[in-house]
Amino acid sequence: MMIYGFLLIMGISLLIVLLQIFSKKRNNKLSGYVWMLGHLIFITVTFICLLETFRFDAGHPMASEEVSLRLGITGVSWAISMVFFIAAVLAFSSKKRTA
Repeated sequence: MMIYGFLLIMGISLLIVLLQIFSKKRNNKLSGYVWMLGHLIFITVTFICLLETFRFDAGHPMASEEVSLRLGITGVSWAISMVFFIAAVLAFSSKKRTA
């Protein structure tokens, strides 16, 4: 249920961001929406990596090392998604100078 709920919300979020990217009423904030799209993609990768980590077979001979590696990949993916998110916030909050 959690997986389907997450995918549903991420799908709706992705659809809204894509509609905003291709909308004519976006107030010239295209870069913010592109950054947000990157954030959504990387946060989804993070969620999938985390779920795969939880599902890993504990009986595997190198289970501890494998889980550590997967958690590291999950952390890096999360960090990248946060950089994209911060860039989107900065793009949306920047004031456009008028001449």
